[in-house]
Amino acid sequence: MDVAAPKDSHSHIRCWRRYAAALVVGFLIGTGFAGRALADPGLVITPSVGLQETYTNNAAGGVASKPDTVTAISPGIGIHGETAYLTVDGAYIPTYNHFNTHSSPDRIDQNLNANGTFKPIEDVLTMDFQAYAQEAGGTGNFTNFAGALVPSVDRVLYYTGVAAPHYQAHFGDIATLDAYYRLTSTNISDEGVHPGQPSTSSDSLGQNMELAVGSADSLGRVGLNLDLTYGQTTGSGENTASTNSAFIIGSSFHINRTYALTASAGYQTVDYPTVGAVQGYKSSGITWSFGGSITPNALSSISVGYGLNQGSYNPSLQVGYQLGPRTTLMASYVVTVQNQLTSTLQNLRYLSYDQFGNAIDTRTGLPFSGVNQTFGSQNVLFRDKPAMITLSHQLFRSGLSLTANYEVRESLSAPKQSDRAWGLSVNYNREFTPLIQGSFGVGFTSHNSTVLETTEHANNFNATASLFYKISETSTATVTETYYGLTSNVHTDTFSNEQLTIGIRKSF
Repeated sequence: MDVAAPKDSHSHIRCWRRYAAALVVGFLIGTGFAGRALADPGLVITPSVGLQETYTNNAAGGVASKPDTVTAISPGIGIHGETAYLTVDGAYIPTYNHFNTHSSPDRIDQNLNANGTFKPIEDVLTMDFQAYAQEAGGTGNFTNFAGALVPSVDRVLYYTGVAAPHYQAHFGDIATLDAYYRLTSTNISDEGVHPGQPSTSSDSLGQNMELAVGSADSLGRVGLNLDLTYGQTTGSGENTASTNSAFIIGSSFHINRTYALTASAGYQTVDYPTVGAVQGYKSSGITWSFGGSITPNALSSISVGYGLNQGSYNPSLQVGYQLGPRTTLMASYVVTVQNQLTSTLQNLRYLSYDQFGNAIDTRTGLPFSGVNQTFGSQNVLFRDKPAMITLSHQLFRSGLSLTANYEVRESLSAPKQSDRAWGLSVNYNREFTPLIQGSFGVGFTSHNSTVLETTEHANNFNATASLFYKISETSTATVTETYYGLTSNVHTDTFSNEQLTIGIRKSF
């Protein structure tokens, strides 16, 4: 369920300005910094164009089914590679969709994934940049299958840009100095048609500064560090003038190369002001933690901890463990205070790319999506408690991934809202021949959402199957079948969608 912000045409215009800023700050600025490096053979720029036809039995996304066929054309450009100064991976592929029986207005969907690092001075000054734009379902009634057509009635565009210069210095074996500045533009633009519902558009422009001083090798097995951070965000809703700061002293003791103990203590403040009907949230006081880490080999690590952070006591867990040459276990549990915009921004930490240049999630190895579709677009501040575990196994020509997740969200701003969800998913891919590849995925999620005294219980099931045929070195044909079904005790939210897509893509 969703708690939306008041609709404001001026705010919507600002969102589109933020969108332009996000793209400039991210992909365009990042590639622009390459300058003369773009001509370097280490970088590969690949224009492409795609044409596809989709049959959907519910193009608009309402309770009543409205079948339609959709013709789409998607020009794109990708850039991948590494030079002496720049490492970059990214692709921008907007899609124009024409609804042949006019069940929905024609539209352009955005799709952008990019990240990279510019190094003007090796080991001294670097700049990391990221850019992301993706269409998603605003109420969580549609999941983010790669290439799936989001129903028009529920379409929301998420877009984010990040530029983060980093200065570092080393003072022999005595100390290290790291200074960070992070500029972020994060936005949600409501592009759907919601009869009787207010807009969910919101935007934020954030600045975060951090100074970190750490001991080098002079203390042997003991490590000490001092972190000073300050951040401020401007924008709409809760992001009008929020601030955060922290003063933290951390320490570590390496028992040996495998085991280490960690601890920290400091002072922390978080301030989200009250804006209109949106209740603010403030937390200030001591923060502390203790824990340990295990690093059995270069490919495996386990970190556990417990502490007081942002006003609550919570454990933490991060696991990346190589169970065998082809088997990996990933697990995480980290509690944070955030809203939908900061949640999307945090997810960019897990954006990576496979050997073919496809955007993937480092936690699961699956196609990357920065949006948490389970809960949809929520304009409230919440304490988020997500737990995820993924077991993946790679064979010679195939791969299998099993994922289980459990997540609890509790609102910290009015009105009172709580969400609880758990889910399971299985994904399989296989190379049948050097020219033919296939993939299959199936998942189930159960979600309870309570706003004030009203509770909605929903179950959704999703399945997708794709077949890829390599026509030539530069052309690929694709056939994809997708199904998504949601049942809810709120009749108007019950929804199902089936899509069959046939397409071809040509790169140049």
